[in-house]
Amino acid sequence: MRRIDPEVAVIMLTGYGTLLTAQQAMVAGANQYLRKPPDVAELLDAVRKQAQATRLRRHHARLIRRRSR
Repeated sequence: MRRIDPEVAVIMLTGYGTLLTAQQAMVAGANQYLRKPPDVAELLDAVRKQAQATRLRRHHARLIRRRSR
């Protein structure tokens, strides 16, 4: 996914949530980690936060590209 869109947010969902799997997910590039089944409010909050973070990363990347020209 990162090769297609480096700024995209990744929310990892797993039914086998341990501290180790959370750490591995973050090292692998996940922006946020939730255990299944996620609380609906927690999931919505994660999606909102990560969507906003993606918008900011894309804006920042555009600014950097403009400066490079």
